[in-house]
Amino acid sequence: MAEPKKIVSLAPSNTQIVLGLGLQDKIVGCTRFCPKFDAKKPPVIVGGWLDVDYDKVAALKPDLVLTSTFLQERIADVLEERGLKVFHVDPKDLSDVLQSFADLGKALGEPQTGKDLQHLVQRQLRGIQQQTRGLPRKRVYVEEWHKPPTASGNWVPEIVETAGGISGLAGPGMRSAPVSTEQVQQFDPEVIVAAWCGFCGKEDLGVIRNREGWQGITAIKTGRVHSLDDNYLNSPDPRLGEGAKRLAALFHPDIF
Repeated sequence: MAEPKKIVSLAPSNTQIVLGLGLQDKIVGCTRFCPKFDAKKPPVIVGGWLDVDYDKVAALKPDLVLTSTFLQERIADVLEERGLKVFHVDPKDLSDVLQSFADLGKALGEPQTGKDLQHLVQRQLRGIQQQTRGLPRKRVYVEEWHKPPTASGNWVPEIVETAGGISGLAGPGMRSAPVSTEQVQQFDPEVIVAAWCGFCGKEDLGVIRNREGWQGITAIKTGRVHSLDDNYLNSPDPRLGEGAKRLAALFHPDIF
């Protein structure tokens, strides 16, 4: 396939990867949720995460459209039915996320740049892992959503482990899933991190502290309930390195 000159990114995570590759000038269209960035020509907004304007996408005549995760599988199918070339990524765990940097770089005609980005984030994560080695490990519950309480899955448990925590309510590669009060009580997290989708670190932590049956949980009794901008955890992009660092600072404030 010839190197794409014009791309449309329909996922903020893919847009972040393209920015990490330094290829933002290739983006001719993106969603209203994608990060703002400097480019020779501002991209056309073609809708949101799930409400894509297919006609707008087609009108841009992109060489490649980028989609992400199972939530956009149907969107990818519709675009292909319209004759557009689509590059779809669906990372399940941290290894998949890191590989997607290299894969996307290759798809955009910059295979070495993609590998360089992959290795950069790997080094960031290894550095944090080395800094937390030997430190007391805290039981951690990361909450992706609050109605109902939902434990962050996919790659987040591995980021928690990298940052020096123990993730006991979700495992690597498992989709995020609701948890019961009984499950949380049994795990008894020492640290709770609210990273609700779309809240960008502005979660109302009182919602967690005042939940019925949660007052006996160690994290709540000791005041270790925190918020973290979900963009650094829930999005499968290069910011996960920074996300691991921010988690480590919450788990081990005397070290970071």
